[in-house]
Amino acid sequence: MYPFSNGILTTWELEERILDYFFSDEVLNVNPKDCNLIVTEPCFNFQSIKRLFTEAVFEEYEFESAFICPPAYLSSQLFRTQNPLEPTCLVVDSGHSATHIVPVIEGAIAWHGVIRVPVGGKVITNHLKQRITFQQISVNEETQVINQIKELACFISTDLKADFRLAGDELSPLTRSCGLPDYVHHFDGYMRAVEETFERPADHEQLIRLTADRFVAPEILFRPSIIGDVRMGVAEAVADSIRRFSQETQLYLFRNIVLTGGCCLFPGFLERLKQEVGPEVPEFGEVEVIRLGDPLTTAWFGGKALAENTAFFEKVRVTRAEYQEKGESACEGKFVRPNCK
Repeated sequence: MYPFSNGILTTWELEERILDYFFSDEVLNVNPKDCNLIVTEPCFNFQSIKRLFTEAVFEEYEFESAFICPPAYLSSQLFRTQNPLEPTCLVVDSGHSATHIVPVIEGAIAWHGVIRVPVGGKVITNHLKQRITFQQISVNEETQVINQIKELACFISTDLKADFRLAGDELSPLTRSCGLPDYVHHFDGYMRAVEETFERPADHEQLIRLTADRFVAPEILFRPSIIGDVRMGVAEAVADSIRRFSQETQLYLFRNIVLTGGCCLFPGFLERLKQEVGPEVPEFGEVEVIRLGDPLTTAWFGGKALAENTAFFEKVRVTRAEYQEKGESACEGKFVRPNCK
């Protein structure tokens, strides 16, 4: 059970239990009253959840000060730290529950350009489970294991026709053998070495062979129609978001596409996005898709960069004293939320 559903915090009670554990002596072992907090929230969180979260930060945990924003904003801060002459970028944040396309213009999120694509790692894992269950063995109760196998074996195709042709070969070079844990020799899902792909399984092994599934499952990111969703895929959403701006701004956004989130780790993701977005670039423009290190930690390092910029952090943070005096209105214009200037 997760506190988030489709990228939106829906179960506050469960989130509260997680926060209690996180701030306890068992994990961080900190006194919130002496700490400043930088924390992220989904781009389009419910207003009631935002209010509950803010109340918890200042009233229950009593942090000295706090700054709340979407993860993509922190990723843009890291980009700006590494590229001080480029204040504008487009963040593609593709995580567990959803993918968000977030344009950041001169250091501020342009909310009219933010697009949410309801596809992330969870949907891909579930689709892969369904395909394996239909074609090989039932793995409906093995979500965590299939998620591990997905991360080890799947990739984004940059040439679907060629990959489907290869997948049709009896001893396809795309085939990988993946194993389920037996909790004696293996405690997690695993992938055999390539040279062992077609060898007989050992007595303790229960193997799954993946060929086309390796690229068909994550293809949902670019073609949600695979699962019957008629909405835009990631590349279409990127182009649609950028087209909402002037041509001059478009040039900056196309050349500064920043990847963050676990789905961006799929081999081929960067190349495929660049390949599909390229034809949308205006004349004399260029498309550049970049990773700022590990996509899983980009937002965290962005938060670190923001905290180290003490002058800026002093401007955007809300102190406990300010919140006690003004309540929720103290957060307006400082926390990065829709309709906040």
